[in-house]
Amino acid sequence: MSEEAEARRLSELRRELARGEGVSQGRIDELGAEWRSRRHELRGGDGDESLDLVDASGRPGSVRAPRWLCHLLGLRHACAHVLLRWQSPGLGPVFVLQLRSWSRPDFPGHLDISAGGHLVHRGASPPPFDRRSIPAVGVALPRRVHQPASVARLASRAPRHPNYDPVLAPRCTSRRLPPLPVCLPRARRGAPFGPVDLVDGQLCHQTGYESCDDYPHLYFRNSEWRFVFTGELTAAGLERIRFADREVAGIFLCPEAEIEALLQEGGLPMASGLRHSLPRCL
Repeated sequence: MSEEAEARRLSELRRELARGEGVSQGRIDELGAEWRSRRHELRGGDGDESLDLVDASGRPGSVRAPRWLCHLLGLRHACAHVLLRWQSPGLGPVFVLQLRSWSRPDFPGHLDISAGGHLVHRGASPPPFDRRSIPAVGVALPRRVHQPASVARLASRAPRHPNYDPVLAPRCTSRRLPPLPVCLPRARRGAPFGPVDLVDGQLCHQTGYESCDDYPHLYFRNSEWRFVFTGELTAAGLERIRFADREVAGIFLCPEAEIEALLQEGGLPMASGLRHSLPRCL
């Protein structure tokens, strides 16, 4: 198949699938088999982990697709966006943002959220959700604290209370409600820092929204439901931040008082996640 024919085929499939609305597991399996031989050329940087397809409200059904196929065909899946603050003695609340490496294929050299990654739902029938049964839990950030994939195993590998269901988090959008505890995976052996402390050891769910970013030259349509969380870094946690790979070039500290100007002036390039999630945390 020529490059032009391949592009037309992808465009047709994306229109047909409509981000995965109503698609069957059988159809997803057929498409996976059709494109598997081309996946490394088209989406070589994506893994095979299976992601739940979610509806326009972020709720999963029974259909799953590998990450590379979700990104290739624009199938809607869930992710977590984490915005971290640090209480500066002189500046007050300060957002701790990442500067993406210039070697990243998407949004190189752009400011981005503190951390993020895909969410994976376990089981077709989630257990009953009762906030009162969820104890406060400690949070340890992995070694790639600022990489957007840093909470990619938020639900698939992280220890968590059996009644915690991130899919039901959108019901708890009021800031007056108790924060929803989220366990992140511990730093792997050889990591350059220990667990990063959060005040109260918790992330607080703020809101959720749908997003779709299209990058034709990368064969990448990123259709997501984004769950937005905030957390407060302790001073010790801020001191322990290190970079263990080449996906992050640095950190950017912005006082909360200057965030509106950062969003409005447009002088600094911002990734899609930061531009759309940050205003929802103010």
